[in-house]
Amino acid sequence: MAIVELAGRLLLAIIFLLSGINKVPNFTRVAEGMAQHRVPLPEAALIATILIEVLGGLCIALGLRTRIAAGIVALWLTVVTIVYHTSLVVPQTEDQTIQLLKNLAILGALLLVVAHGAGSISLDARPRRNRLEV
Repeated sequence: MAIVELAGRLLLAIIFLLSGINKVPNFTRVAEGMAQHRVPLPEAALIATILIEVLGGLCIALGLRTRIAAGIVALWLTVVTIVYHTSLVVPQTEDQTIQLLKNLAILGALLLVVAHGAGSISLDARPRRNRLEV
């Protein structure tokens, strides 16, 4: 079961890692898109998005502070989903419905990680040692 937990974390993390990394060379275009969606301070919001996606994805992949990282990414994904993929903001097309359902499924996976942690193959599972030891 441990290998399944690891595989699940890695598959979940890759979505955020690749998304965040891909935003870096496309920074201007992505920031302009955020501005079109009326995101306040789009450049600052984009920097925060990149940090959340890359650092959150990395923490989930490594199993480091996994519950906290998954919780932060889940909160961020909730906001992104509302802003970009709901009829509250965007007219509901078939593509938007698919994106909404995809994000809800990913959100469900993140909540499972928040509830159950990283599993035994993770940095979170390593034995805690006294920091005073050499």
